[in-house]
Amino acid sequence: ISRIPGSEIIYRYIKSSHQNNPFRTEVDKLIADWEPEPLVDNIPVTTQSLLCPPIIIGIPDIRPKILYGEPALRFTESMEGEAMIYPKDIRTVINLASINFGGLIGDKGI
Repeated sequence: ISRIPGSEIIYRYIKSSHQNNPFRTEVDKLIADWEPEPLVDNIPVTTQSLLCPPIIIGIPDIRPKILYGEPALRFTESMEGEAMIYPKDIRTVINLASINFGGLIGDKGI
């Protein structure tokens, strides 16, 4: 190693850089003791969840009619859709998953 120019400097640098660092051991101890907390609270059962996704009634249009919540759950649990769909349970929403959510595509005035 002594035949390579500058090898002594590199050797001293490596030897001096590996020292016992109390700060590093303290950080390691804190990391070992750390327990993560959830970022958000648990979602209550009363809210709409993925167990009962909305059901689109008819064609997926700019403003589709959907069935969600308790009526959608009742409809999905019935055999082959035998449950009645009442007009008061149907909601009209805006389809933001579509490029044409504003209904502007195909409008000759624009």
